[in-house]
Amino acid sequence: MKLLLVLLLFSILIIIAPSNIWAKENNSKNIDGKITFNSILTESEEKAVGMIAEIIPTLNMERYFINKKGVGYLGPYFEIQKGSDDAFESLLAKASGFWMLTPPIDEDGEPDYIRHWINIFPFSAGIETDLEFKNPISLLEIGWTPIGPRKKIDLKSQSRFGLSLNRNMGLFLQGGYKFDNKNNSDSTIHEIEENYKTKEKPDMLTARVKAELVYGFSFMNFFEIVPKGTGWFDIVNQEFYYHMEAKFRIVIKPSKLSIDCLYQRGSGAPNFNKGDQYSGGLTIMF
Repeated sequence: MKLLLVLLLFSILIIIAPSNIWAKENNSKNIDGKITFNSILTESEEKAVGMIAEIIPTLNMERYFINKKGVGYLGPYFEIQKGSDDAFESLLAKASGFWMLTPPIDEDGEPDYIRHWINIFPFSAGIETDLEFKNPISLLEIGWTPIGPRKKIDLKSQSRFGLSLNRNMGLFLQGGYKFDNKNNSDSTIHEIEENYKTKEKPDMLTARVKAELVYGFSFMNFFEIVPKGTGWFDIVNQEFYYHMEAKFRIVIKPSKLSIDCLYQRGSGAPNFNKGDQYSGGLTIMF
């Protein structure tokens, strides 16, 4: 298990190092991310504290692969959710990217990125697990996330559907292998079966269909309401899991600092625990 983790981290280092060196030579920002520190009320009405962190390389031209058929990107992605007591927890570490097809040509003989839907095909390979690495899953993913058209250029209007993190949708196929941590005792295995609602068994292949929809609303660039829904169909076990959340955000400093109130129903991957969780805290973006 440790060897698998080392190989993943080494692969991510190989991917991110060249792009970071190139970005520094061009005085570009290297990393985007956000960290939320929050107070949590769990399903069992226990008070807990938690943290949600997301780190990705900045999407700039130095990190794109471009040819006549489209534009591609490849880089690392980290996401961690941690909490005390029975709060939701998860860890996702992967090498991820996308391929964007060139849209139809306009009257001037150039690709028309404004008036047409744009098809983007994201892909990734990495590890999905709880924070104790009890049953980590090596996972490959490929999907489709479209970008909607825009009839006119209006800087005051909201971002095009699919370009904003708060307005997008996606369909994905996921496949991989769920490892059995041999260090688990019989009592630990029993605890996993009792606490985790997933039907995916250790030492077995994993196959899912995933769908995700986010459609947020912004008011005066000060308040944001962002509902999000994600569903997984477990092909192997014929089970359906879901995660729903609604975020209310008060923007203190745009793209820098905000106060977030979050409601979550279902923990999502990899444990797919049921239950409701409420939290509120401070989010720092960088």
